[in-house]
Amino acid sequence: MRDPADASHMDPDDVPRRMRAAWARIEAWLQEHDSDAADEIRSGVSEADLDAVESELGFDLDPALRALYRMHDAGAVWGLPFEGYDWRTIEAAM
Repeated sequence: MRDPADASHMDPDDVPRRMRAAWARIEAWLQEHDSDAADEIRSGVSEADLDAVESELGFDLDPALRALYRMHDAGAVWGLPFEGYDWRTIEAAM
């Protein structure tokens, strides 16, 4: 059985649609259970900013990571780790 957290099998063109659907569920849950946390989610990073990050790094970001940052650039609520990883703003990650 495939690990649902493993995105390596996903069609890169399908990632943004799936990311939007996942975020819609997360945002709805937060609005219902912790509206303060929902208000702390940051807006997404622009394509130009992501292009600059890739240029600085010298390689392309994974499509799922790029889609994640297009949706939201971390946020105060995300001080908790995602599966053991901190989700930092794109600026802090650089």
